[in-house]
Amino acid sequence: MIERPYDGCGRCLVGVRRLSQMSAATSSPERQRDNVLAVVESVGGHVIAWADDWEVSGATDPMTRPKLGPWLRGERGPYDGIVGAAVDRLGRNLVDCLNTGYMMRDTGKLLLTYGHDGPWDLDDPNDENRFTMEAWGAQMELRAIQRRNREATIKARQAGRVKAKPSYGYEYIRLAPTASVDRVALHGHASNTPAVDRDLAGRGWSGNGCGHR
Repeated sequence: MIERPYDGCGRCLVGVRRLSQMSAATSSPERQRDNVLAVVESVGGHVIAWADDWEVSGATDPMTRPKLGPWLRGERGPYDGIVGAAVDRLGRNLVDCLNTGYMMRDTGKLLLTYGHDGPWDLDDPNDENRFTMEAWGAQMELRAIQRRNREATIKARQAGRVKAKPSYGYEYIRLAPTASVDRVALHGHASNTPAVDRDLAGRGWSGNGCGHR
């Protein structure tokens, strides 16, 4: 039973999975699960819980992620370490990855990722260098993705194409039904809505002021 509750065996591990975007076609969650379970089995451990952060950017600090963060902050009870399908599943920020790795080391917890033989030993220069390089590579990949997205957005704007819905209370104006977007204007039925209400709604605030998105 590779998935079972915490029993104090010293190999009670939290499986870590993350995706920036989910789609019905992707098999990444399943691949990540298979990779994590393979690592867990290789060290004779078992999974006590899954910290699945779907629709969470790799730029997000692991400490603040909805599912992984509470484990790292000690809010989910005892565990002996974390297991990821790759270093970039921990995050795509070099500093955040290193901080997470050193926290695991300093608290005596295991840090494992698929493709690395056994737990990472960040007191060993070779392991520390390799972990740093993999985290750096993940960050460089994130920077490349961000650059491509910015360039695509600029080109789309120049061509009058849109990549997302307009902000709340506004609409895209086209001079003809099939023409490119000419400008953004205040939506007709939103013209009577106070500007502050439009701003709050655009930030995801509901009418009752609860602020859920």
